[in-house]
Amino acid sequence: MGGRVSPNPWPVSFGSMTHWPVVLPLLLLSLSPLNAQKGAKGPEPRAAKAEAPELDASLGPRVLVTAFRSPIDSFEHPRSIIVVDEEVLLRRSENSALDALDRSIGIWIEKRTASTSDPVLRGLSGANLLATVDGNSLSTFWGEGGFAGDDMYGKVEPESLERIEVIRGPASLQYASNALGGVINFVTRKPSLPFPEEGAVFGARFKSSFETINKGLSTRLDAETAIPGLRFRIGGTWRDMENGQGGHGVGTLDPSGGREYNFDLSAEYLTGVDGSHVFVEMQQVAKRGIARYYRKTQNNENDRTGFTAGWRSADRDAANMVQASFYYQWKQDRRYWNDGRWGYAHWQTYSSDFLLRSDEILPGSKLLLGATAHLDQGQSPDDEEFTVNYPDGRREKASPDADWYDFGFFVQSDSDIAEWATISLGLRYDYFMYQSRPDGFYSSPGGNNEIDRLDEDEHSLTGGVSLLLRASKEWRIGASWSRGFRYFAPKFGIVKTGFGLVVPSGLQDPVIADNFELTLKHRSEGIQSELAAYYTNFDGFQETQPGSYQGNDYYDYNGNNVFDSDERVYVTTGGGRALLYGVEWDARVDPWVYFPSLPEGLYLSGGLMWNYGRDLSANEPMRHTHPARGVLRLGYEEPTQGLWYAELEADFVRHFDRIPSSRLSSDLGYRREPQDPSSPLLREDGLPGYTVLKLQGGARVHEKARLGFSLDNLSNKNYRPAHSRMDAFGFSARFFFEIDL
Repeated sequence: MGGRVSPNPWPVSFGSMTHWPVVLPLLLLSLSPLNAQKGAKGPEPRAAKAEAPELDASLGPRVLVTAFRSPIDSFEHPRSIIVVDEEVLLRRSENSALDALDRSIGIWIEKRTASTSDPVLRGLSGANLLATVDGNSLSTFWGEGGFAGDDMYGKVEPESLERIEVIRGPASLQYASNALGGVINFVTRKPSLPFPEEGAVFGARFKSSFETINKGLSTRLDAETAIPGLRFRIGGTWRDMENGQGGHGVGTLDPSGGREYNFDLSAEYLTGVDGSHVFVEMQQVAKRGIARYYRKTQNNENDRTGFTAGWRSADRDAANMVQASFYYQWKQDRRYWNDGRWGYAHWQTYSSDFLLRSDEILPGSKLLLGATAHLDQGQSPDDEEFTVNYPDGRREKASPDADWYDFGFFVQSDSDIAEWATISLGLRYDYFMYQSRPDGFYSSPGGNNEIDRLDEDEHSLTGGVSLLLRASKEWRIGASWSRGFRYFAPKFGIVKTGFGLVVPSGLQDPVIADNFELTLKHRSEGIQSELAAYYTNFDGFQETQPGSYQGNDYYDYNGNNVFDSDERVYVTTGGGRALLYGVEWDARVDPWVYFPSLPEGLYLSGGLMWNYGRDLSANEPMRHTHPARGVLRLGYEEPTQGLWYAELEADFVRHFDRIPSSRLSSDLGYRREPQDPSSPLLREDGLPGYTVLKLQGGARVHEKARLGFSLDNLSNKNYRPAHSRMDAFGFSARFFFEIDL
């Protein structure tokens, strides 16, 4: 592959400047404070940066969440939320950021490669979920890979993260389209050194890890420096993995390895005006030799560059703040086939965003205002289709180049209607424009490229209502209605199927998810617990139904002037309906609080998750529900200085049989050998259940150095998680070493 050179990823047609009137004003606004006076104090130290009310220390640790665009303790929010902090990320030392969520209650992780993963959340996956990096879209309006996004989530470097936040359920009020089933927000690490009054301070961090199952070696280096008024952090990761080994009797999972070379940067510059500052952030991910196990004749490469520049009036987690920012993202996926073909799909994102948070404008209320001007550009934007280059020099595009705009505005108010109750009301409006531009490399299936030249617009209005009741110091009761929506990309060309002809369609009305949720949260010195029950109604899923095209029920596809039986016209409509409901419970108990004879630092944690979804139009199960699951952990953390920790975990998963009949027969993930479509089913009705054990631990061997290990799949179990298209790895030992320099 070394001799293959990609063409210019953005041809001249993509270089049009039509988007700059949108992004330039807010970009200039974001940089305007650079000429402000010098000498003012900067943001407060990290430990004191958030202005949310302090909680009684006996209630346990405060868990800050920013995914709702406003910092809040997760205990004080009525919705169900997952937060994985930096310490958990360190202990897990995963090759994929999503794998750190694998044992979290409320989310399911499927695997297709060793270094990438795909989430399943509230009955949905892929482009029906929104992924963000520091609140900026990692997804595009097309999603990435249709109903799976394993390449997309691989474009986040896990060692660069401070925490991961997951909103379970719709969140289009804050994020617009694609936040149908939830939002996964990856929060990157920021400079941590304080601003010195004079001179310079330096810091560095080195980490290395090794995994036995695939001889996976990972090396990470972070360096920081700070001078008066300026501080920045840079980091880089190198990772190499060979093919892994499956559980008992499976053998080598060939292919399943890959390599990565990743880089990230974050900087803050004080402008000198009441703690305001300019910030710059960048992430670069380059993945090579990434193999999907179930497609052994293919090899993949993935690249992403993300860049953010902006201005804030205060620290990023302050309760009162104004922020203006500009975000740019470039992504490309390349695929190489054994027959000499190779293809690519790539996207660009431009986004200008404005955010205001204030508890002073409306008496007794916290006000949140946001506005966005967003543009996604895509060339062969579905990475399951690609622009394909042939050995003879031909190039073919599966879909035309396209621009997809969104101009949105939202407002949310959190009001204390009593000392024991807070109500939140929100409303959002978005205006979307979609423009496609067929060129000479695109060939419409119907032979006429102009029928796929679209210029359409749509409007969307959404919102949410929630209520939080403070039943006592230790108990919170939440009730909420939230709405999510997603626009599907238009259908191009006249596509011949076994039942007829599917004709082009423009933007359809969005798929709508109305989520009703009740939560019960408890936090005291010895117990932390969260119970969530939800019901979601989906309306507008796309269906194919008989219709007409150019005024006729039939279309002469083969040009024989006869309407054949398979030339009946079908149109894509948004009439499908589905429902989903489920329960999620997560808890931790510190038994030494109630039984003083037990050692301090001993804990018991775990939870349960179950859901049921039904596609009402097809009268079959929803595609992306998950099996019933329980997790149980017994652990110990040295309580005085945090010198060492150990944890034994058991993951109990029920057999999975709620699968649409069409998926059971066609999805390779349900075959005994996913590389062989003719192999028998693993089980006639789905996948068998399993129990997997894991042991992890670590110790601080020096003031600035620590060691850790993780023993996964202790019994070398042969199993396959639902929706995965490869068997899980067998017994594996992972070790890491970290030192602060």
